[in-house]
Amino acid sequence: MPRKKSTPKKSEPVSQMIYVSNEPARKWMWLLVAIFVILIAALWGWSFKVRLASFSWQNTPENKLVEKSQNDWDELFREAEANQNKTILEEQVKNLIKQISVTSTINSATP
Repeated sequence: MPRKKSTPKKSEPVSQMIYVSNEPARKWMWLLVAIFVILIAALWGWSFKVRLASFSWQNTPENKLVEKSQNDWDELFREAEANQNKTILEEQVKNLIKQISVTSTINSATP
């Protein structure tokens, strides 16, 4: 005689039983997840604030580069100003020599 297959009684699906029975646990889980996210964000913000507060612009290589650039520009402008003053003085000396030579030739040409 062939055997009959016995089928189990159909009841609620397991997923619905878990969902219904663990509703308070789910709420607690999401509450803890939210608390951990807030805690991580707060610690990250605090760390960022402390890092910015302890940052010293004076000790960075960028600051040294900026200072060197400023010194180079100042030196270039000082040299340019000195060269400009030098050319002005040279022109004044040339004009003075011309005036002296013109007046000496006029004085020597007049009896």
